[in-house]
Amino acid sequence: MRERMTQAGAQGFLVTRPENRLYLTGFSGSAGAILVFPDAAYILTDFRYIEQAQAQSPGFAVVKADRQYYGTVAELMGKHAATTLAFEKEHFTFDMYQLFKDQLQNVELAPVSGWVEQLRRVKDAGEIAKVARAQSLVDRGFAQLMDSLTGGITEERLALELEFILRRLGAPRLAFEMI
Repeated sequence: MRERMTQAGAQGFLVTRPENRLYLTGFSGSAGAILVFPDAAYILTDFRYIEQAQAQSPGFAVVKADRQYYGTVAELMGKHAATTLAFEKEHFTFDMYQLFKDQLQNVELAPVSGWVEQLRRVKDAGEIAKVARAQSLVDRGFAQLMDSLTGGITEERLALELEFILRRLGAPRLAFEMI
């Protein structure tokens, strides 16, 4: 990640997409962002997730921030004397851009695309093991679901039953909403 930042001339990189935040840090809270510098990395989150972020992401400094993050980002950009901030353009609204532009007047905002996603495409042995475990859980869960099927069940009820079975088998959460 830092190599990409250097190549792009960015001294800071703001990660706001939840899936990318989880991938890079292990932090699974529903609110937060990551701010990466050449010499430091921060998780920015609100008061509800401070302890969770500290426990799940020991290699990151955890900073309490408001939900818009721009004030904290401005403070940390100044602390690190950073003048260019890369951000995930697909997960950054125009309103967010305007707020950051107003708050970070001496910082160039640099939209980037796919930096984290390119890292996520290549799986290491640990990630492959997690995918295999997840597939095993789904196979077992689906088999149990098929054994308990009765006529007249709705799709919604079926999805709920499968989620219950998967969680009972040890799935921490669903990767995506069932359709």
